[in-house]
Amino acid sequence: FKNNHLVKTNTNLKIKRILLFPLKFFKKSIFVRRRSLSLGCCICCPAVSFNKDKVKTPLFQNDEFRSDVDWQAWEILSKQKGKFLYISEALMFHRVHDDSETSKVIADNKRTTEDLAMFKKFCQILLLNSYVRYIVILKKAIVNKDIYVFFLY
Repeated sequence: FKNNHLVKTNTNLKIKRILLFPLKFFKKSIFVRRRSLSLGCCICCPAVSFNKDKVKTPLFQNDEFRSDVDWQAWEILSKQKGKFLYISEALMFHRVHDDSETSKVIADNKRTTEDLAMFKKFCQILLLNSYVRYIVILKKAIVNKDIYVFFLY
């Protein structure tokens, strides 16, 4: 609900559903769940249930975040064995209001800082993989005496 109106779909919800869709088929894949989360927090916090006894790392313990506390928890869980189950049917609704902590964090621009910190948790590995691929291509070029032009961006 937003402004006392039921919102069944909007751009934000469509993006979240697209990011969650692969989890319907790859429930155990750490790679897939981390790729989905690497593009943003697509999991609605109030809709989550988990077996606390199976979680190896404490969740929701960090005072570093005001807005991305849930995204950080899913990032921690995404590295552990287990399943991420996605049910595409809407089983609940939650209320979005202007006085929420999320709205306040967006207003004071703290959300941008937190989102950047979360993106870095995923991008470090992606950047490292890109760097390794670059080195492999460069070594092949040297061995084969080929000439390549690389654009770094």
